[in-house]
Amino acid sequence: MIICGCVLCVALAGAATTCHAGADADAAASESQVIREGVYRMSYFGKTLGTETFEITRTSTGYVINARLDSNLDSQVSSEGTYELDANRRLIRATYRPFDGSGIEAEYTVTDGSIVSVARKGDDVVGEQVIELDSDTVIAGPHYVTDFFVLEPLGHRLKEEKTYQAVTFGFDGWKINPDVTMKTTRDKDRTLRNEEDRKVSTSVYRCDITTGDDRFKTQSWLDADGVSLRITVAAPIGKMTVRLQPIDET
Repeated sequence: MIICGCVLCVALAGAATTCHAGADADAAASESQVIREGVYRMSYFGKTLGTETFEITRTSTGYVINARLDSNLDSQVSSEGTYELDANRRLIRATYRPFDGSGIEAEYTVTDGSIVSVARKGDDVVGEQVIELDSDTVIAGPHYVTDFFVLEPLGHRLKEEKTYQAVTFGFDGWKINPDVTMKTTRDKDRTLRNEEDRKVSTSVYRCDITTGDDRFKTQSWLDADGVSLRITVAAPIGKMTVRLQPIDET
């Protein structure tokens, strides 16, 4: 399966392991390094629609990504999420917390052949799902930084086109939507200016996404790290542009 986002918590129990657990935690912390951080600014005909702040950390076992989306759109719920990936950018677990007043926090765990979601409100479990996955199913969360592990690992050749079955979460509540199709094409590479105003080469991916009666078209310009410098989203209401900029420019 081709995977998006996660957070992995490792617990060591028992008094006999306390000292070793502390040493392991210290070692893991010393091996962690923030490799990218920034802010995506969303705009529509020059009007700012919101921002997404993110941080990507490389760990001893893979990557951890933290993202916070603050949107002014009625159709897009503000939220925060944490994603942890293995060394191949495959999802281990993800968390999602919408800022909609519901008090719900959801957790998503990928196992062999399935994704399991559990939604909680305080200490109470309010919903669970288990969705079966094919080997090439794409899993996508609601944050723009997820291109880092949704698109980049596809590794398309130039002009290659392929259609994937996808599952998503966080776009319409915490529940997983298993009825998504994503046709992806890699276009000719383009040169763009990154968040440091340097010219860099980017891989360009076009996606035609269908879910139910809705259809969206997106285009992403990924730099050598697999981070999107620019994203456009074409929907029935028009085209929205998302651009990466440094945190200190917001």
